[in-house]
Amino acid sequence: MSAAALVPYREAVELILAAGAPPAPVTVPLADAVGRVTARAVVSAETSPNADLAAMDGYAVRTHDLRGATVAVPRRLTVAGSVAAGDPRPQRSAAGAGVLRIATGALLPAGYDAVLPVEDAVEANGTIEVTAPPAAGANVRRRGEDHRPGDVVLETGRRIEPPHLLLLANLGCARVAVARRPRVAVLATGSELVEDLTTDLQPGQVRNSNARYLVGALQAAGCRPALLRAAGDHPAVIGDRLRGGPPGGPPAAGAPPAVIGDRLRHALAAARPAADVIVTIGGVSRGTADHVPAALAGLGAEVLFHGVAMRPGKPVLAARLPERGVVLFGLPGNPLAVLATFRALVAPFLRVQQGQRALDPVAARLVAAVTGRPGLTRFVLGYRTAPAGGVEQVTPVARQRASEVAALRRADRWLVVPPETAAVPAGAMVATLPL
Repeated sequence: MSAAALVPYREAVELILAAGAPPAPVTVPLADAVGRVTARAVVSAETSPNADLAAMDGYAVRTHDLRGATVAVPRRLTVAGSVAAGDPRPQRSAAGAGVLRIATGALLPAGYDAVLPVEDAVEANGTIEVTAPPAAGANVRRRGEDHRPGDVVLETGRRIEPPHLLLLANLGCARVAVARRPRVAVLATGSELVEDLTTDLQPGQVRNSNARYLVGALQAAGCRPALLRAAGDHPAVIGDRLRGGPPGGPPAAGAPPAVIGDRLRHALAAARPAADVIVTIGGVSRGTADHVPAALAGLGAEVLFHGVAMRPGKPVLAARLPERGVVLFGLPGNPLAVLATFRALVAPFLRVQQGQRALDPVAARLVAAVTGRPGLTRFVLGYRTAPAGGVEQVTPVARQRASEVAALRRADRWLVVPPETAAVPAGAMVATLPL
């Protein structure tokens, strides 16, 4: 794959972000909203709190009654009654009659303008003694101080977290409009793949671990993944899988193409029409067993790019299928290339599909130098170390090859080195993305 044919990484991101229209939003019960992304702004229709409330247990007071109170000259006032939380019509004391015991969240009776904390008063024989009067408004939640009608409480594109349920329930919001979770089909290619993770491997076999990673990453990205049974390295198999084929594991080595195609056609018959996105693994390079590009051509796909100036993951491709505009990502088969291309290209697309912005890199200071040659955007595994001077620090993993997974024992982020840069010295700032 010549350097001249490679699409610059930034251009590839722009192409893919413009490739697909987001799915229509859906409305879900509040109980099912955690992890979803708001499809439109949530706007308050109410005033909250809807009245002045006590912010703590104590005594409802009129501050003018306590003016001038000191340790030397305390004020003594009668406790005229009590106000409980939830009482819609709290009693009032007669003018000059004193204070009211009040519970947290109780309505502040008319004429009272502060709450004296219970620990700041001494009550005895039906009176309290005050030596440090509160200011007007002290320990009171004013009507509307949380939100008023028309206030935006969650903006469009916000991921809903558990604390937001409290906020939305407080507003009386029983359902919320959210982006539909993209449905993503995952298909690994390769006759060497073994689906059963407990099977003892024969020489040359590998477990289909890349697909398991993608399923987990897609779930974390808010998607609904469907793991399809692995395809072999025969072009008829891959084409049949993309069209729709029967369930079952990858065909035995040497199986006739017609048998392979029959087994796989029915497996995708239900999965592919329902998918918004398809992610394939392997089969996108220039080897004799790399048949994904040919299979896409047979389906009439529009190739957005095939080959990106990045490492690892240079052979990555993206295409748009003619049926419903389904977007397909073809990832290289090496494990670190799968991780890098998912984070660099697939994840931003899925975020935008859910109404979010693509993640911006976070700057961090390098503890050790990164070496290499310019020309490609390089994704280097690294890990955080203790911040210094308020600046996050990262260290590159010492040994990392696209086909090896040992670097993942420690790595927790990608260091992104721009194509015009060769070496990045220790102490320099570098862009980082989550792993």
